[in-house]
Amino acid sequence: MKNKKIIIISIAVVAVAIILAVIFMPKSTSGKTINLYVSDTCPHCKIVEEYIESNDIDKKVEFDIKEVTGSISNARELMDRANTCGINQNEVGVPLLWDGSKCLVGDVDIISFFKDKAGLNQ
Repeated sequence: MKNKKIIIISIAVVAVAIILAVIFMPKSTSGKTINLYVSDTCPHCKIVEEYIESNDIDKKVEFDIKEVTGSISNARELMDRANTCGINQNEVGVPLLWDGSKCLVGDVDIISFFKDKAGLNQ
């Protein structure tokens, strides 16, 4: 009888662990994470952020906004992404969007990307 209880409890613990892992697993789009790098002092970033807010883009497209001014890790990640995209270190700026394979720089290109992803260009 004790062995059955131990087995049932073990199965329940494993099931709960799997459910929690699925719930709290980082979300991605097609296996790729979309990151938008911004700065609080950047006027072009504000344009993108206002577009996102006024069009509920965050409800239509999964992505992370990463503020780089106050975060060394986000700033390093921005530089790594820019390096991957072949952007000269002296020319890296924000807003910069990483779609999982390439970089987009500037408010016009980033807003166009979000319009396409959210199906607003139709």
